[in-house]
Amino acid sequence: MSGWTTYVTKADMLGVTQRHMSAQQTDRFVDLAIFNPMVWNTDSHAKNYSLMLSARRAAMAPGHDVVCAAPYPKIARQHDAEDRRAEAG
Repeated sequence: MSGWTTYVTKADMLGVTQRHMSAQQTDRFVDLAIFNPMVWNTDSHAKNYSLMLSARRAAMAPGHDVVCAAPYPKIARQHDAEDRRAEAG
């Protein structure tokens, strides 16, 4: 559908980790999902959560592309509004 964007939510990603990864790896995802808003990371989207794959397993990659918007309140508010719109569908 032209003009439509599909968003992957953190709930979607949590479901995938719970179905296909160990409890320890699921906890790592949850830790990162909690950490990002605590440090005002306004760039915490699905493409910034990565997996490391081997022949036998998948593991959560360390957090990357963490951006702290605390010094820039206008940017932080703008991203908060965009996130709420995306989650509302």
